[in-house]
Amino acid sequence: MAIRSGASPWTAHATDLIRCPRAFASGGQTPSLADTKVNLAKVLKEEMEYESDYQSPETLSGSVPGGFSVQMKDRDMQVTLVKEKDGELIEVSAIAARAEHEPLEDDLEDPDDEDIVQDMAMPFVVSVEPKGGGGSRRLCFECKAFSGELEVINVRFEDDRWLPKDAEEAAAVADMEPYEGPYFSELDETLQKALYDYLDARGINVEFSSYIFQLLSDKEQKEYARWLGDVHDFVSSK
Repeated sequence: MAIRSGASPWTAHATDLIRCPRAFASGGQTPSLADTKVNLAKVLKEEMEYESDYQSPETLSGSVPGGFSVQMKDRDMQVTLVKEKDGELIEVSAIAARAEHEPLEDDLEDPDDEDIVQDMAMPFVVSVEPKGGGGSRRLCFECKAFSGELEVINVRFEDDRWLPKDAEEAAAVADMEPYEGPYFSELDETLQKALYDYLDARGINVEFSSYIFQLLSDKEQKEYARWLGDVHDFVSSK
C-alpha cells in the first residue's frame, strides 16, 4: 500500500508495508448518513487514483527462481508455489499480508533507512515430500523471507500415518502436543548448514526469498487496491 502523508489514518515508512493507526478527534455536529456516504466515496476515489500509479516490481515479470509455478487467485490471500524435482514434490505456502516487523518510532523518522527494510519479514512454509507417496510423509520448514535474506525458524517432520484413524483414536490423542522440532537457532552449526543446503538444492535460497518477499508484498498491494474499489462501489450504491 502506498500511503502519502495526510491521505489516510495510517502512517507509512519506507516500504509502505507497515501501517500504524492514528487517533482521530471527534466533536461538533454529527454528520448525516448521506453526507458520510458522499464523503467516504470521495476519499476512497482519491485513494484509488493515488494507488493507480502503483506498478509491480520488474523482478516479478520474469521467471520464478527455482523453477516454481505460482498459484493464487483474486481475493484470496493464500499464495502457493509448487514444483516437482527428482521424485519430490516441493510446495511453498504463504499468506500475503503486511510484514511482521514493526520498527521503533525512531526508525520511522528516517524513511530512507535501509535497515528498516532489511528487518521486515514475510513468513512462509516449505514442505518436501516424496512424489507418489500419497502425501503421507513430509519435511516442513518454517521460514522467513527478508528483502535480501532467508531465515529458517523451525523444521518439523510430519507423518499422516500417525494421525487418528477414527473418532475413538482422535479422542484418545486430543490432549497430546506433538513435537514440533527443535529451535533451529540452537542446532549445531553443521546441522544448520546441512539443512540450508538441503533447501538450496531444492531452489529455496536467498534469491527465492527475495522473490517471494516481493511477490507477497505485491499481492497484498493489489488486494488493497481491489478492496478500495469494492468499498467504493458499496458506499456509492443507492
